[in-house]
Amino acid sequence: MKHSFRRYACHACVIAASFFCMAFFDPYADRVTQGNSEYNDGKFADAEKSYNDAGNYLPSAKDAAELSFNKGNARYRSGDYDGAVELYKAALASEKKDVQKKALFKMGNAFVKKGDKMSAADAYLAALKIDPAYMNAKKNLEALYRKDKNDDKNKDQNKDDKQKGNDQKQNGKNDSRSSGAK
Repeated sequence: MKHSFRRYACHACVIAASFFCMAFFDPYADRVTQGNSEYNDGKFADAEKSYNDAGNYLPSAKDAAELSFNKGNARYRSGDYDGAVELYKAALASEKKDVQKKALFKMGNAFVKKGDKMSAADAYLAALKIDPAYMNAKKNLEALYRKDKNDDKNKDQNKDDKQKGNDQKQNGKNDSRSSGAK
């Protein structure tokens, strides 16, 4: 009887140790951590591969939105702004408002890179609807407005300069004609 009790106790210890070890083995978290490390090292394509691999181990569907945010960041840093926008849109499905506002902010940045100022402004405004105190979105929206205002001012200045140049050319022609008539 002692012998069988020892055997059961040994089996119970092995089973408990197995569950204990399994609690620390989380392939999803491991892949995301690996992707974050690669991202921080500037290996954006590798980071995206790790995030894609993490998708095979999603603990729940709600984690997919946050993973899309990470993938969007990797795409953005790789220069694929269209791909980043699509992934940030998927990240908006997150239940976390913080993820949503950051996805909108990053989406705005991607639109700026693409030269789409109107969509960028819309994304920054949407981020501010979620969090009116979100300084990153406020600053980028203000910078976008200032840049647009300066662009308009430069266009007007260029039109004025061009018109002055045309007037001077026209006056120069008139002067040469009149000097030839004397």
